[in-house]
Amino acid sequence: MPLFDRETGAIDLVVQKAWERYDISRLLVSNWPTLGPKLRGKLHLVVGNADNFHLEEAVYLLRDTLKKLGSDATFEIAEGRDHMDLYQGDLSDRIAQDMYKVARPGK
Repeated sequence: MPLFDRETGAIDLVVQKAWERYDISRLLVSNWPTLGPKLRGKLHLVVGNADNFHLEEAVYLLRDTLKKLGSDATFEIAEGRDHMDLYQGDLSDRIAQDMYKVARPGK
């Protein structure tokens, strides 16, 4: 079912309610006392500022929400990168190195 009518812009409230359980920001805000400590030092988001699917817009909103919650999440906005070329360059290597550091601390 569509979330909204393309002609009128009217939002279907039943569909909106069904999607709430997938709303990351809403889940973080409503469960922050429990999730905040568990996520400390674990959220690192990377997005291109020219994403083909405009995902950077959602990342900006999530960044603002997490900042208000006092999260230490890090956000990297890759200038000129889109959904298809985000991993060009050293990003994949940096992610792998960071994951290795977490998986094998002290090595």
